[in-house]
Amino acid sequence: MSKKKPKYYGKWANPVTGEIKEIYFNRKYGNYYFSDEECERLLKGETIAIHSKAMKSGNYYEVGLHLAINSNGMVRLHTTSAKKERVIGIWEHDNISEKVSFSRVFSNHRFTDEECAKLLKGETITIDCITKTGEHSIVNGKLASFGTHVGFKTLISVGFRKIDWLTPEREYKTVYIAQSWCKHTFTETEIEKLAKGESINITAVGKNGQFFRCRGKLKRDALTNGGIRVRFAVEEFIHE
Repeated sequence: MSKKKPKYYGKWANPVTGEIKEIYFNRKYGNYYFSDEECERLLKGETIAIHSKAMKSGNYYEVGLHLAINSNGMVRLHTTSAKKERVIGIWEHDNISEKVSFSRVFSNHRFTDEECAKLLKGETITIDCITKTGEHSIVNGKLASFGTHVGFKTLISVGFRKIDWLTPEREYKTVYIAQSWCKHTFTETEIEKLAKGESINITAVGKNGQFFRCRGKLKRDALTNGGIRVRFAVEEFIHE
């Protein structure tokens, strides 16, 4: 028996007639799951660029999706050429400021407003993304000039580890976790405990450069691109 695809319900404005309709549509396309933010953008008539996995080849490809009326009169997802959203702003770098435009999407990651602001200030950010081969990756990067255009340039891949994690629902799920947190590199024993859903005590370094002790375990976060990130989260600070 096939599983029912998750639906998203909302009000959609027909771009031709302007009529407002209560509709629903599948919020999953292939292996990609639309976030609430992306669903709302689709209802507003926007085109979403995503990376989806081809069933036959297994390769990832970019596709644009928008809502439109099909031959049966139903409002459903339709594919189109992936038109990347762009950000326009003043880029501060090398003691100069210049007006630039860059793609808001890198791989399958759409930069948040906060990330865009940091990039324009010349700061380095860390993002979760999927490589062209479909592998999960956590990378550091910043804006850079590529001669004819400005774009996001990866500087270094942050070390991560593939594990089978026992989720709070008591189900094993293959996930990727960063191998270090606040300058603490997890040992093999610590990773084994985290994978089992257990809490561990570690010594880490804060932003102020001071050492601190804490107790934590793995936590699951929903990303703006519809994906899931599993990371180490503090449960309590230890005062000794």
